[in-house]
Amino acid sequence: MLHQKLPVRGVLTVALFNKGGSVFLAISQANARLNSLLFRWSGSGFINFQEVPVSGTTEVEALSSANDIYLIFAENVFLGEKIKYL
Repeated sequence: MLHQKLPVRGVLTVALFNKGGSVFLAISQANARLNSLLFRWSGSGFINFQEVPVSGTTEVEALSSANDIYLIFAENVFLGEKIKYL
């Protein structure tokens, strides 16, 4: 059963995390020209919370330390036989 469609076109990775009693969803979009997005759970669905001014990312992770949340966005660059993480 579909609960909600988010206004994104292609998702590479997502990170779900809690902060201050709210649930957030960070999304790395498949289109390298589009910024990443941050959604907040409203109780009945996710609402657009903030556009994150990074584009071209292929990975997103949410790390917590004490009361802080760190969002890590990474881009994979393929250099022949080698993979470089930026």
